[in-house]
Amino acid sequence: MSEFSLWPPTRPSLIQRLRDRADQESWRAFDGLYRPVLHVVARRFGLSTADADDLVQDIFAKVFPALAEFELDRERGRFRSWLKTIAIHALSDRRKNRHFSPLDSGHEPAVQDPLEKVWDEEYRRQVLSFALSQVRQASKPKTWACFTECKLKGRPAADVAASLGMSVDAVHQNVARTMNRLCKQCEDYEEEPGIPDIPEAGIEAL
Repeated sequence: MSEFSLWPPTRPSLIQRLRDRADQESWRAFDGLYRPVLHVVARRFGLSTADADDLVQDIFAKVFPALAEFELDRERGRFRSWLKTIAIHALSDRRKNRHFSPLDSGHEPAVQDPLEKVWDEEYRRQVLSFALSQVRQASKPKTWACFTECKLKGRPAADVAASLGMSVDAVHQNVARTMNRLCKQCEDYEEEPGIPDIPEAGIEAL
């Protein structure tokens, strides 16, 4: 069995898998993907770390009971859009109540970007980061090295092949397989094909 057979060719999206409340792996993936997004957005708009944590818990308390019955309907909107609406309303309510840390001078947002723009940026960044981490965990060291050296660092395949003791064709194959798996993983979270289009700075630490 190859490393990439850990993923079936097709599988239900993360949100669909959450209908099974016993699927702990999917619930952990949901928390690992969405909690950082919500927390970062809250912090960028002036909440203290403690207040951001509280906000995330409040949002999850509203979202969790509805996940098992959530219906994916592309015409009516994606799950991420539904969650964004809940998050923006919750954060707006906090801001109206002046629920900010005393350290935030003038109680102004940390940035001037509209909430929706910040949400979209952070969501795409987190999708790619989380997807990369999942693919990396299921990849053999040499497979992942081919991908990171060629795709993330821009090294020629011939140089990578020489350093890893592999053929150039093998390097290309490993890169292609990893890219395919990354696309599928992103689609699982992004609810649309392909890899999120985000600035290079969004993945520079990976």
